[in-house]
Amino acid sequence: MSAKEVFPDPRQEREPVREDFANIEFQLIETLIYTPPSLRPVDSLLYPAAPNRPTISDIDFALMKLHLGRLKKSATYFEFHFGSQYARRSLHKAVKKYQKESGKKEILRVRLLQHRNGAVSVNCFPFTPDPEDKVISFAISEKRLDSTDEFLKHKTTRRALFDSEHDRLSRETGCDEVLFLNERDELCEGSRSNLFIVPKEAQENDKMLTPAHASGLLPGTLRQKLLMQKRATEAVLTLRDLEGAEKIYFGNSVRGLQQAKTISQGNLQAGSGQQTSL
Repeated sequence: MSAKEVFPDPRQEREPVREDFANIEFQLIETLIYTPPSLRPVDSLLYPAAPNRPTISDIDFALMKLHLGRLKKSATYFEFHFGSQYARRSLHKAVKKYQKESGKKEILRVRLLQHRNGAVSVNCFPFTPDPEDKVISFAISEKRLDSTDEFLKHKTTRRALFDSEHDRLSRETGCDEVLFLNERDELCEGSRSNLFIVPKEAQENDKMLTPAHASGLLPGTLRQKLLMQKRATEAVLTLRDLEGAEKIYFGNSVRGLQQAKTISQGNLQAGSGQQTSL
C-alpha cells in the first residue's frame, strides 16, 4: 500500500528561473525513512535517542534536518520556490494520512518531490530494513560521469543513467549496487548511495575515506553526517584504492552503512569507460 499527498503552491505565480535550467523539466527529490519511536533501534546512526511518544515528530524522520538543508540549497541553486516549514509539514501530513488509511504504524520510505513552482508531493511506502550484517555486492559501470555536470551535485529526477545502469548490471551480474567513475577514472558514487573505504593500512580509529565532492557526486545526508562526526574524510580515490581497501561500504540515509564486496567483471581497467551526462 502507498499513500500520496499533493500540496499546491501556497504562493502566487512563479518568478523566471535561471536561463540555463529554465527549459529543463525536472523536480528535486528527498527520500527519508520514517520510523515510529516504538520500532526504532536503541543505538542508531540515523536517529538520535528519544522517548516513545504517540505523536509524529521531526526526529522520527532519519536525518530530516540534513535532508531539508540539502533541499533548500538545491532549490536556491535552481531557483525553485521553497519553504522549509512547508516541506516539513507536508511530510508530517503525508505520514499521518498513510497511518489513518492503513491503520498501521510501521517503518515507511517517504519520497518528497519539490516542484519548481513551490508545490510539494509526498509518497509513503512500507519499508523493511536489511539485516544489519548483510553484505551487498556491487559492479562497476563502464560509463563515466562528467565531473562538471551540475546535476550530479543535486538530487533530482534526472536519474536515467543511474537507473538504467543499475537495472542492466543487476540483471547481468545480480549485483545490489553499481559504482560509477568520472572522466578522470576517479571513484564517484553508487547509483543509489555514497562510497566509503577503509584502507588496509588504517588503524582502528582511523577515518573512512569517501570520494571528493569535486569528483562529481551527490553529497548524501549520511555522508554529510559521517563527515561532520569526523568518521570519514574526503579524498580523490581510484580503482587502485578500491582494490587495496580493507573494507568497502556503501551508505545512504535509507539503508544506512552497508559493507560491500565487488563482483568480478573480467579485465576492468582505468581509461576504458565511455563518458556520459545525466
